Amino acid sequence: MLAGERTETSAYQFHTNVTRLCKVACRKQWTAAHVDEFRDFAGAHFRANMRLDNLPGAELVVFRDQNGQEFVSYRLGYPISEPSDYNASNFYINNHLRFTIRYHHVKPQGGHMDKIEEPGVLIVGFEVKAKSIDHQYEGKWDPKCAATGSCDLFTCSAGSGPDPNAPRLLLKRHTPQDVIFTYDVVWLHSDVKWASRWDVYLQMQWQDDEIHWFSIVNSSVILLFLSGMVALIMLRILRK
Repeated sequence: MLAGERTETSAYQFHTNVTRLCKVACRKQWTAAHVDEFRDFAGAHFRANMRLDNLPGAELVVFRDQNGQEFVSYRLGYPISEPSDYNASNFYINNHLRFTIRYHHVKPQGGHMDKIEEPGVLIVGFEVKAKSIDHQYEGKWDPKCAATGSCDLFTCSAGSGPDPNAPRLLLKRHTPQDVIFTYDVVWLHSDVKWASRWDVYLQMQWQDDEIHWFSIVNSSVILLFLSGMVALIMLRILRK
């Protein structure tokens, strides 16, 4: 709440250790005002944050250091859009998400009371990869197909996943638009233990370092100002 964030339940559904491709979350019919509002968010480079089992979703990205060397790291959340190639003021909406859930399987071992991990499937990683797809379908859209899993899209197959050659969904200015949100859920086994699942977040290469520096400088200026005020008051008292 202090960060200005609101937590809401999403339309994405996961089942333990069940991999699914091209699930339809919903279809939204946006008015021209909704499209323009989303474009404002896209222009401000908004990112969406998600949590699973109290673990924040992170995007796997490649960074370059000052020497030009590439290294892989994570960034919290995922971008809600991406700028078009030919015009930075136009945006593609990221309406397809690929969730990679890494889990650690714990087998029961005796009845010791001092064991740290309970038997079962423990989630130790939550990755999100966003993509823009201009979904195509034939005939009239069935509003109930998302709940029943019967949506038939030309651009996304439950067997092979999204079409790599599918066009991206461009947000048109001042124009009503239909947006179909889809997602993949992929479960991968990991040797990372539950107690160490936060290590990757602690080693993140944060891209908001300038914000931390601003906070430090701001605190220093306030401290100097207050110290000066106290010193001025003390000088006036001593002179009297």
